[in-house]
Amino acid sequence: MSPLVSVIIPTFNAEAKLPVSLTSVLEAQTPFSSLEVLIMDGNSSDGTLETAREWERRDSRVRVCSEPDKGIYDAMNKGIARAQGRFLYFLGAGDMVRPHILAELETLPDLHPLLLLHGKVWHEGANIGPGAGAVIKKIDLARYNIPHQGAFYGRGVFETVGLYDPRYRIYADHELNWRCWTTPAIETRFWDRVVADFEAGGASSSRYDPEFERDWPRLVWQRGGPLAWASFQISQRYKPEQLVLLQKLRALLRRRGV
Repeated sequence: MSPLVSVIIPTFNAEAKLPVSLTSVLEAQTPFSSLEVLIMDGNSSDGTLETAREWERRDSRVRVCSEPDKGIYDAMNKGIARAQGRFLYFLGAGDMVRPHILAELETLPDLHPLLLLHGKVWHEGANIGPGAGAVIKKIDLARYNIPHQGAFYGRGVFETVGLYDPRYRIYADHELNWRCWTTPAIETRFWDRVVADFEAGGASSSRYDPEFERDWPRLVWQRGGPLAWASFQISQRYKPEQLVLLQKLRALLRRRGV
């Protein structure tokens, strides 16, 4: 029987960080066992591979692949191709899944293949309100992304919208989520739980992704239409305190049921 969750961890020279994530997934989730862990190593030059192989020997749920890749999202795509789980979950080395969260996932109703279930994440200094992320529409996703550490993707999601686009070395997850939110067949559902603690300072903390910056306005317009495009443009041209205009637009759209 296929496991419920495939946890995909891309690594490169993450010897010190990898055990933190593996402990959170494999030892803090008892009694949950319906999972596999795929460590997709980018041919590390430190002790990452040795560490991964040791965990593989200790736990039959762990599988390791080490080969050169073209970046994090290329490694994630390779993990998708190898994954056997009904849901796919992506964790960075150093990130930690909250205790028992996978067992809670198993109890949720209507976990179908075209579901993108997204919860909340936390890191030092974050301020998460009780309803953070509860209602995310296209005009929101045009401006900001959801963290991959909080998202569970049904296997059918990737079969429907495709894989990560590795041309976008930092924001390919934003572009993929945009395809999900703008594909009617995909259900996006909020889970009001803090799913993981993520480590600040990872690859996503770098904001330089010139290909994404070049293409994003066009992608927003093509798949989201003028309202989403306007939302994005406002977020680029105004300071955060000036975005009250966007909040008023959001309130108007809600009243009209958009």
